[in-house]
Order: sequence, then C-alpha cells, then structure tokens
Amino acid sequence: MKNQDAMKLLKSWLEEEVSEEEAKERERYFETFKEIMDNERPSGYKLYSKE
Repeated sequence: MKNQDAMKLLKSWLEEEVSEEEAKERERYFETFKEIMDNERPSGYKLYSKE
C-alpha cells in the first residue's frame, strides 16, 4: 500500500512513448552520469567501468 505512488510513477514511465531523438539524448545523459559517478569513486570501487 505505501508504495502505490511509486508504482504509478514507474508504470507511467514504462508506458511513456519516447521519440528516437529523445531516447538518444537520454542515453547520452546516462553515459555522462556513469562517467561522473565513476570519476568520484576510488579505483576498485567503480560501478560502471571495468577499472
């Protein structure tokens, strides 16, 4: 019961129709996000790179 709002939000994201251009932009954004996250973590604790 307490997760109903989150479930509604996730459902709306899954049903969302995204243009190809928007999908590419989101992918570029996520790649940048991954680089930033890994640059802030010490070697051996990277989440996305194989370092």
